[in-house]
Amino acid sequence: AKGKAQEAKGAAEQKGKEVKDKAQEKGQELKGKAEGAADAAKGKAQELKGKAEGAVDSAKGKAQEAKGAAEQKGKELKNKAEGAVDQAKGKALEAKGAAEQKGAELKGKAQGAVDAVKDKAQEVKDKAQGAADSAKGKAQEAKGAAEQKGKELKYKAQEEEQELN
Repeated sequence: AKGKAQEAKGAAEQKGKEVKDKAQEKGQELKGKAEGAADAAKGKAQELKGKAEGAVDSAKGKAQEAKGAAEQKGKELKNKAEGAVDQAKGKALEAKGAAEQKGAELKGKAQGAVDAVKDKAQEVKDKAQGAADSAKGKAQEAKGAAEQKGKELKYKAQEEEQELN
């Protein structure tokens, strides 16, 4: 009986060792698969992060372009308005000189023309300023939207990276 017990003990120990070795083998295999999946997930997160950063940079570039175009248009309109004002001033001065030569009656009429020209010049200048302000506002909106989109993409990439970790 003692011999049989020894034999059974030996067989049990052998079987236990085999089971333990198989479990370690399986554990190593699963560990390798998990590490591979983690590496793949990290790679995907990096890729998404890169895409998000690219989108942010692109949006910033577009916002800068829009801002530049708006500023350029504003300058053009301002220059046109200033040219019209200068031209109007020149015409007003000519009219004033003629009015002074012809006397008080013509001077009154010329003053009315001067005022009308000044009003028109101010109206043109105001319209140009309004267009410039509108263009600047649109550029600011585009910049804000681009930055918001960039933040969303970056946040999404960070979320996915955290989920993968």
